[in-house]
Amino acid sequence: MSEENRVNGLPPQQSGQEDPAFAPAQGLNGADKAPGEAGPAAQDAAGVRTPAAPCPPPLPLRPPVRRVGTLTLGLALIATGLVITAAFFVPNFDVVFAAKLAPLVLVFLGAEVLWATAHPDGRRIKFDFLSAFVGFVLICASLCAATLPVVWRWYGPDRALTQQRLAGELEDQLFDQLGDQDLLRCSVWVNLSTGDFDRQMTAADLRPGDQVGANITLGGTVESADDFAARVAALLPALRQAGVTQVYFFWGDDADQWDLDLYGDFAMSASAETLAGMARHQLYLTDADGDSYWAEEDEAAALADGQTGPDSTPAQEPAAAPPAETAAETAPAA
Repeated sequence: MSEENRVNGLPPQQSGQEDPAFAPAQGLNGADKAPGEAGPAAQDAAGVRTPAAPCPPPLPLRPPVRRVGTLTLGLALIATGLVITAAFFVPNFDVVFAAKLAPLVLVFLGAEVLWATAHPDGRRIKFDFLSAFVGFVLICASLCAATLPVVWRWYGPDRALTQQRLAGELEDQLFDQLGDQDLLRCSVWVNLSTGDFDRQMTAADLRPGDQVGANITLGGTVESADDFAARVAALLPALRQAGVTQVYFFWGDDADQWDLDLYGDFAMSASAETLAGMARHQLYLTDADGDSYWAEEDEAAALADGQTGPDSTPAQEPAAAPPAETAAETAPAA
């Protein structure tokens, strides 16, 4: 607007001149303007128009995203569904072997990453962590499924029932062989060495690593260590034939008891003299205070000799009274 028109208060149209500040904007909201040019002029309260601020440049377009791992996740889900379906409908399907193939999910995932890296198509590669997490869960579940049968074989009811059945068979066998012996009790226990066993196995199928033990209580009377060892030695051949590798012998009454614990082939083949030296003899004693307990034979012999125990010193006898003459000499004068 010229100075003359401003003084006269005339608009630019009446003065015949065009003021660039009041020029109409081209297009709607400055859409026809190039990036960076000023938009339409703004008008304040006083009616004076001011040029608008320049428009910001448009943001650059981001390339599309290509997720890596989705294909592997789909294949893993399909394979898992097929394995579960086969386990239900296919007889004798080896689920453990199928579960051992679960780490192949990592192989397919790595192959998918390498393929996406070697064949770029202009898209930005992004690793699908959800697919990796689901694959990790599938691997963990498959490993648990693979180890579950092994744990079940060790601690499941089939193992305990098989051991009890074998122990019963061995007890019947020993009863037939030792029926003429004076025995009060004979119990057998079996511990299978590995988890690989047959549910229908018999006592003849026991392997060298399997543990077979027995607890035997003798009847009748036992007079000495030789007597106890002789009775034990008479039972060992039948026990060895039954496969027993560990046995505990016991005999006792209200005041006397003998016991012997044998383990291993050498102890199970020992002579009667050797067994007599290995036997333990205990006696039921009552001390001066009225307390009763079982004591070893040497401890009982020490108590019989006047000692309080095998490591104690003999009890001191009371001192004898001095002679009458000495007592008279030492007596104080009246």
